[in-house]
Amino acid sequence: MTNTIEETKRIVPKCDGEAGCDKPVTHLDTAGFGYCTDHGIWRRQYEPCRKLTPAELNRLARGQQIEKY
Repeated sequence: MTNTIEETKRIVPKCDGEAGCDKPVTHLDTAGFGYCTDHGIWRRQYEPCRKLTPAELNRLARGQQIEKY
């Protein structure tokens, strides 16, 4: 009998705010783009952009979708 351990990979979505930004997503705008904290706060000046809840961040990390804005 062989025991196997399944690894659960956590997906870390990257910021859509600027090319080359590797910070994790913490904010979501009405168009569905994800932003890191810095870019999310900046985006909020021009477009409604909200901070994701811990439950939403966990869903994204598991590769699941979250509800719309």
